[in-house]
Amino acid sequence: MRVQLFLCSFAIACAAPTHGAQPDTQSHALATRLDALEAKVAAIEDVNNVERLIRAYGYYFDKGLWKETTTLFADDAVVEIAQRGVYRGRASIERLYVQLFGHGHQCLAPKGLNNHLILQPIVTVDRGGRDATGRARIIGMVAVRDGDFMLQEGVYNLRFQKQGGIWRISSLHYFGDIYVLLPGALKQYPVPQSGVSAEVPPDAAPTTLYQSYPGYYVPEFPYPNPVTGKVVAVSECNARSGH
Repeated sequence: MRVQLFLCSFAIACAAPTHGAQPDTQSHALATRLDALEAKVAAIEDVNNVERLIRAYGYYFDKGLWKETTTLFADDAVVEIAQRGVYRGRASIERLYVQLFGHGHQCLAPKGLNNHLILQPIVTVDRGGRDATGRARIIGMVAVRDGDFMLQEGVYNLRFQKQGGIWRISSLHYFGDIYVLLPGALKQYPVPQSGVSAEVPPDAAPTTLYQSYPGYYVPEFPYPNPVTGKVVAVSECNARSGH
């Protein structure tokens, strides 16, 4: 990155009039500009990486990948969700996600629905590039009890730390704004996906056969876990859902 910025800055400097400036002065100005450009690029990369971390959290959470979700947290992280209380450290956070949310199981249960849309993220990275704060809105669509549907909305206040060059969540506090329960909605309203049209046939059959609710399917993640760098396994969840 530094070489690219240097070449860009060097081209700009060569094209600009010197107005009698001394070589040492020009070199200092160029170095100063290069440092500023590097800082801006690094800040943009940090924001992008933190936003990627937030979005990965939402995708793991909504398919019940509870253990994968906890890998995104720092070892001394703090989590507070609505009025459930404060969970401190990775061991407690794993109890919250795996035992309470997952009921001791990885993946959603059959007839599971837990969509977790993370919207409007705003990330601010400090000047040192080691800590950041963020806020994001979530909309949740959850299957509860036997066919009941809950819609929820709220806000995350977040803190992040860069450890070993990798961003992790150091604090997550969820403030719930609204919860709406529609009794029996998932029994009454879900409809199957449209199949292959006989009147306007496709060029080929579907590449993957799966069911929407009350079934569910987890597509392969086209990117690794942003913290562990490992491929996220989905076969266990698809087997549990019946696929």
